[in-house]
Amino acid sequence: DALKKKAPVYDSVKQQLSWEIEYNYNEKTIPMDVAYLTDTWTPAGVMNLVDDSLHVYPVVIDEEGNASPSEIPLS
Repeated sequence: DALKKKAPVYDSVKQQLSWEIEYNYNEKTIPMDVAYLTDTWTPAGVMNLVDDSLHVYPVVIDEEGNASPSEIPLS
């Protein structure tokens, strides 16, 4: 898939949502000027991104289509 958003997980103690987005797992060439994601919440303004909580992990896709995400995020 080009884009898949996994169901969020809610932490009721911290009152935080965590979720994953899989982007370009179909390994298409995406020009840099259009290679961005926007995620929104409805209604607007009720959620805030926690500082330093966004992490991007490189992923290797093998010949059989199996994804192997790195354990180390990009810096």
